[in-house]
Amino acid sequence: MQPYLVVNYSIALQGIYPSRNGADNYIGEICIYGFNFEPQGWALCNGQILSISQNTALFSLLGTMYGGNGTTTFALPDLRGRTPIHYGQGPGLSSRTIGNAGGTETVTITVGQLPAHSHTVIYE
Repeated sequence: MQPYLVVNYSIALQGIYPSRNGADNYIGEICIYGFNFEPQGWALCNGQILSISQNTALFSLLGTMYGGNGTTTFALPDLRGRTPIHYGQGPGLSSRTIGNAGGTETVTITVGQLPAHSHTVIYE
């Protein structure tokens, strides 16, 4: 298993759009932090379903790209067990569409997937 550090991600439910001077929260911004609760005006990025009528500004930015029915509800991103990556395509990289999720938590590597290598043994 790779080394890891467990942290929380939250999304700003309130704020300014667009942010005026960087001192205010930008509604919809995602923050990573090292404590186990969400600050006031923020929600955990755990895929929860929210009411559109109570969160119209955030819905106008996210729409249903993370879920919800688009009529009365929408969903927040679910970053549990995930690493966020930038959307789009870079040189030599696969194209990534915002809101899409992929990957798996565990992978079994077969001998055929291992690169050729050798080991040196030193006897003293």
